[in-house]
Amino acid sequence: MAAWRPWAAEADDFEDRKTAGAIVVQEHGCGFATLLALTGPLAGTVWWDGRATCDLIVPLSLDHLRGARPVTFGEWLGRSSWDLLPPGWG
Repeated sequence: MAAWRPWAAEADDFEDRKTAGAIVVQEHGCGFATLLALTGPLAGTVWWDGRATCDLIVPLSLDHLRGARPVTFGEWLGRSSWDLLPPGWG
């Protein structure tokens, strides 16, 4: 147990770094959430935290098939995050 604690702490720190500079704007249950980037070149864009099942954080977009940019917070408001996921999700 003592040997496991440092490993678990490092794993937790690594997971926290994946979302540094972002906040949860909507919880979806079962470990899923919608994130808003607050810092960096993607500040103001909205992302899907799917790490609960696939260890991925993906952009929410109005047109994934044509490689559209991530939606902004304003574009996301009033929409369902589930509807803005890439094809094959949900």
